[in-house]
Amino acid sequence: MSRIEAVGAALKSVVQIIVSLPKHVDVRAKNGIDLSGREITSFEINVHESDRGKLIGKGGANMKALRVLVNSAAYLVGARYRVNCEDLGGESRTGSRIDL
Repeated sequence: MSRIEAVGAALKSVVQIIVSLPKHVDVRAKNGIDLSGREITSFEINVHESDRGKLIGKGGANMKALRVLVNSAAYLVGARYRVNCEDLGGESRTGSRIDL
């Protein structure tokens, strides 16, 4: 299992604890280049629409905590990770994010 797969699996496990319908949790990793030209891995989280509020949390607290957790792992290995929540149209919501 690669590092990215391990982080994605851990992220999925944490999200499954947060939501009411854990079978509907999907976490996908996409590699890309950020605006400054550095390689970045983006984790796209998709949950059942009834769980979207639980995933985001009051004032975005849950998403912020997930981003801190994932970016801590990124810092340890010298990588750049981003965590996004997909909205109903399949587009990503970035909101506030912490990139290391």
